[in-house]
This record gives sequence, C-alpha cells and structure tokens, in this order.
Amino acid sequence: MLMWVLVAVGGAAGSALGLLLMRRPSTTRLMTATAAVCGLMGAFSVQLHSPELTAVLKYGVLGTAASMLAVGVTSRTWIGGDAPLRSALAVARNLAVYCVVAVTCTLLGYLALRSGFTLYKKFG
Repeated sequence: MLMWVLVAVGGAAGSALGLLLMRRPSTTRLMTATAAVCGLMGAFSVQLHSPELTAVLKYGVLGTAASMLAVGVTSRTWIGGDAPLRSALAVARNLAVYCVVAVTCTLLGYLALRSGFTLYKKFG
C-alpha cells in the first residue's frame, strides 16, 4: 500500500514538472525535455536504490513527466474531409519520433552511467 502512495506522490510531482515544461510548448523544447527526462530514467535504472526512492522518482516523477510530454508532442488537427486520416498520420508520425528520441536517450543515459561504473571498477 505504501508503494502505491509513493508512486502517486511522485506522479503528482511529475505532473507539475510536465506542466512546467509544457508552459510554452515548442517542438524543440518538448523533445529536449523528453530527452532529458528519459536520459535520467535510463541513468536512474543503473543504480540500485531503495524501493521507496525508486517508486517515487523513477515510476512516479519521471514516468509521469515523460507521458505528459508525449501528449504535448501531438500536433493540431485539421478541419476538412480528410481530417481524421491526416490527423491520425500526423499523430502517428509525431509519436514515432517521440518514441525514437525517448528510447535512444534512455539507452544513452543507461549506457553512460553503466560504462562509468565499469571503468571505475576496472581501473579503480
């Protein structure tokens, strides 16, 4: 029960962070924020923390902020006869770009910290 409460508290903080980052939404700002949040999530998953800290930060704050930024990346809809098709294609394209950026930055964050730990153990 405590874990669910901690995830909910982290989710509220992540929602506030997501709203702060989406104040003046531009594609560049949203993609940069997505890259930063997902990179932090990848780096955070390397270290072993207490389950409570993981619930608050990783699943609560970073997970909620990343999903809110995904909603901000979607484009506006058009008015016309082919609006549903054009809107669906635009949303699918933007979501695909968002997913590529998110997965790449999560992997880069994970590998950066993991390689640093490996080099530290090897040479230290």
